[in-house]
Order: sequence, then structure tokens, then C-alpha cells
Amino acid sequence: MRRLASFATKHTNQIDGLLLLASYTTKDLSDTDLSVVTVYGSEDGVLNREFYLDRK
Repeated sequence: MRRLASFATKHTNQIDGLLLLASYTTKDLSDTDLSVVTVYGSEDGVLNREFYLDRK
């Protein structure tokens, strides 16, 4: 996911946003115009929910 977020921040003129399925980015995207949608399940036992919520 790190590479995708890096690509997205450098190519904001080519993409409108990111759809993250059961994942999150470690790259801060708040200073971009990208729309970001994250979908994860309530029973997801892999996603580090605390890390995700801190960086949401």
C-alpha cells in the first residue's frame, strides 16, 4: 500500500482517489485533493484497528 499512496500523491492530476479494501495507507494524504474510501469488516482480525483509527 505504501507504493500506491506514494504514486497517488505524485500523480494527483491522473487519479481522483483511492479505494482501500481492508487496508490503510501509512502515507499522509491530507494535503492532497484525493478522495479516500476505506472498507473493512467488523470481524477483521488482521487490520490493526488502533493504527488505522489514529491515522484516519
